Amino acid sequence: MEKEIKILLVDDHKIIRDGIKLMLNKNPEIKIISEAENGIEAIDFMNKNANEIDVILMDISMPLLDGISATRAIKKSNKKVNILILTMHLEQAYFDTIFEAGALGYILKESGRDEIVHAIKTVADNKKYVGEDVGLIIQPKKRRF
Repeated sequence: MEKEIKILLVDDHKIIRDGIKLMLNKNPEIKIISEAENGIEAIDFMNKNANEIDVILMDISMPLLDGISATRAIKKSNKKVNILILTMHLEQAYFDTIFEAGALGYILKESGRDEIVHAIKTVADNKKYVGEDVGLIIQPKKRRF
């Protein structure tokens, strides 16, 4: 087994967090260290525990502070952590903005377990990842991928 990938799970819906935890806990290479309900909680956690997290699995639409703003803030002070967006949004504007904010990956909540695991491993390896369904509809600016 390779190095365990430590995750911070950020989504405002508990049922989504619980489902993702159940799904990912079956993979011995991935460990969810903590979770947050919004961007403010994610930033607070990272300010205190930056070295404990390899990948943040982040939603975009959340109360108090959205995933785009949280990504910007986290990447400003924690350049080593990689952020994978897990969202329902399939719009070009979100896609472009989140990569400009510093995220490395973008997948849809419709994705299956295998794709999410693959995306987490890719982003943890400091490589960009665009979900299979996303890549069919959205075109990266200037072909960054």
